[in-house]
Amino acid sequence: MKFIEYANRKSKPNNRVKIQAEPPINLERQFQRELFYILEPAIAEINKLVLKKLPVWLDYYSMNTDGFFDQNESDENNTEVSSWFDKIKLMLGLYLTYKGIKSIIKKYSDKIVKYSKVKLDNQIIKKYKMNPYYSEDNIEKSKLLWIDRNINSVNDIANNYVNKIQAHVNNVITKSRASENKTDHINEFKATVDVHAQKIEGNIANLARDQVSGFDGETTMILQNEIGVKKFIWQTCRDERVRPTHRELEGRECDWNDLPKIAGETVWPGSQYNCRCTAKPIF
Repeated sequence: MKFIEYANRKSKPNNRVKIQAEPPINLERQFQRELFYILEPAIAEINKLVLKKLPVWLDYYSMNTDGFFDQNESDENNTEVSSWFDKIKLMLGLYLTYKGIKSIIKKYSDKIVKYSKVKLDNQIIKKYKMNPYYSEDNIEKSKLLWIDRNINSVNDIANNYVNKIQAHVNNVITKSRASENKTDHINEFKATVDVHAQKIEGNIANLARDQVSGFDGETTMILQNEIGVKKFIWQTCRDERVRPTHRELEGRECDWNDLPKIAGETVWPGSQYNCRCTAKPIF
């Protein structure tokens, strides 16, 4: 017998209580800040190292255009630029490991699960004046997948940044062969690097918002199913950021065994990118 069936038999439900369901916005912001505090100094150090190396590369390839080295030597040093950035990415991975990125992500997986449980516990206590009981197995499996996914995502953000800087270095080297004004090329590089560095915070914010809300939605689905909640009310944040397809679902009664579809994709609150919707249980 699942908990909801037991609670309906053993207690007198308060049918007048208002059930609330809020997205974990504070956890999103905390997760975002903690990831940014780790990545920001690493990005700043990478930029410093590249700016020290760039004039050397520009001088070298400028000499190459004058035929000072043969073609084979030039090809080897093209490879040297690539290998230098490969080492930077390796160092970045070691840095993230040293800073305990896995431990931080695991900590937030625990916080999100706790948030989802407390939210559902409070809803049930208001309704039945009883504490629910859960199985941990399915939650633990989801946590492990979420942790791995986010470790990969943080590494991808860092590596993609390095790849963009490497591509811009190659672009500046190519331009320098047609112009002797090295200072202009370095200044252009600095401006572009600043733009890319500013985008890192936005990338982390998007990751935090998507992954925290998404995992809360997934955990909520698992927990509600475990205790025997068969249906829920789809609830949006009711602001201008809600996508039209989810606005149409606002207030709709949904069945966990027959979820809505959007463009052929089965969806639930939190399942789509950056979705902040929540599932308000029907007891």
